[in-house]
Amino acid sequence: MRLQYLKINSDFKNLKGVEIRFSDNENRTVIIGQNGTGKSNIIEAIVQIFKHLDAGNPPPFSYEMKYKIGDASLETWMDINADLSKDAAYEIKVQEHSHEVHSEWESINLAKVRRDKDGVSHFLPRNIFAYYSGPSDRLESLFFDSRRDFYLQVIKEGSNIRDNIRPFFYAKAFHSQFSLLSFFVARGVPYATKFLKQELSIASFESATFYFTKPNSWGSNDANDFWGATGAIRDFLELVKKHSIGPIETQEPQPDLLSKRVKNKQIVSFFLPNKSKLDELSKNMRPEDLFKILEATYLSGILDRVEIQVKQTKSDQNVIFTELSEGEQQLLTIFGLLQFTEKRDALFLLDEPDTHLNPYWTAKYHRFLELFVPEGFGSHIIMTTHHPLSIAELNREQIQVVSRNDASQKISVDIPQKSPKGMNVNGILTSDMFGLLTTLDNGTQELIRERRSLVTEDYNPKRLEEINTQLEQLGYGYIHPDEDYRQFLIARSKYLEYGKEVASVEARKQMIKNILKDMRISSNEVH
Repeated sequence: MRLQYLKINSDFKNLKGVEIRFSDNENRTVIIGQNGTGKSNIIEAIVQIFKHLDAGNPPPFSYEMKYKIGDASLETWMDINADLSKDAAYEIKVQEHSHEVHSEWESINLAKVRRDKDGVSHFLPRNIFAYYSGPSDRLESLFFDSRRDFYLQVIKEGSNIRDNIRPFFYAKAFHSQFSLLSFFVARGVPYATKFLKQELSIASFESATFYFTKPNSWGSNDANDFWGATGAIRDFLELVKKHSIGPIETQEPQPDLLSKRVKNKQIVSFFLPNKSKLDELSKNMRPEDLFKILEATYLSGILDRVEIQVKQTKSDQNVIFTELSEGEQQLLTIFGLLQFTEKRDALFLLDEPDTHLNPYWTAKYHRFLELFVPEGFGSHIIMTTHHPLSIAELNREQIQVVSRNDASQKISVDIPQKSPKGMNVNGILTSDMFGLLTTLDNGTQELIRERRSLVTEDYNPKRLEEINTQLEQLGYGYIHPDEDYRQFLIARSKYLEYGKEVASVEARKQMIKNILKDMRISSNEVH
């Protein structure tokens, strides 16, 4: 699935009139822009469009959208014009493309686009996956119905978790532990284990403790009967019981948020002692099946939490998963879900997924995306970010810059003038992608402004020399957008006394030779 074009023609948040032309040749698009310009609104608008198409409902707003779906052997091109002002709100055209034939455009009705009883449509993405790192539940609320439908299917008697197709999926922080357990049972996926070891320093699974409690809405009080659990959830609970040590019943205090009273909550725990037991528990499951049943059990309320212990490569000590950093847990949430959800012809919408990451992981983010969702899967990843390192390896066609006109307040979206690939961070920040005038701190900027004033207006040789000395000490005696040339100017300043010129051409040539020699030595020392 590859989005090609989107234009929002009627009011939706601040996006009326916004037009986005996606690259035909890229499966990753990064949206950047200042806070409040509407990056998250674009993500939400795309979800709204596909939810209404999926349900066969009138469009949420007037829009035009073009996308293609399928693989190179047979690709379906979609052209949708949704207009709320018309009785027939949708005008949908399709065209089939293959190596041999390009069919004529054909008009179809909305009923043909909708998914069948098995959750499949020839004209819609197989899966729409969304994630937002912030506290707002605005985007998550669009996925409530899908989450509830998934749960209601799983608790039916005779339900099979393998057959469950879930077109709309929203990632939450609690999914990270389910991702980790699924990684550990991902047989035949060597890069999953490699990712855990190389990036997260997780060497091995040591143990897991499942903590169960009675859901508030369930009538049975019999913990030995898992409070009346049914369907695939009941089957999973029996597997946990069979392969674990337990049950162990305890009472845990549960503070009342509106009073000082504390209630006790019954907890029944099962201890899974090693990797062999985890393998026995999951031997008839695919990793994605284990992931889905863990989530369903958590959504039911019966799974209170999972406590996973792992051994890290950087020490011989066991650590509890919750002791890992927020960045590590965020990586597991995103990439575990990319691994264990449907990836072909999918649409992945990631709103600031790099919030908690260090610069090293941020710079590698697109390598991770390519690892888990390769180009050949025919899926489209759209993410928003505020981090310049997240776009440092991209071409300009992969970037959409959202901006607001100060006079009209109109929002527009364009690709940047130049590719960030090959720029340093300062260059990216001061380009049209982020629009900073400078990356210097305020104090240094004040010195530069004062020096400019002294040179052009209020000439004061003594003060000018003081400022130049301070800037030289800071390494900012010379400012230039070309970092190599800036370094040359800094090196050159070591051979010049302030205010004095080099006497002859030969002396200048010798000075330049010395500077270049110094820079080569310095460069070798760095490497």
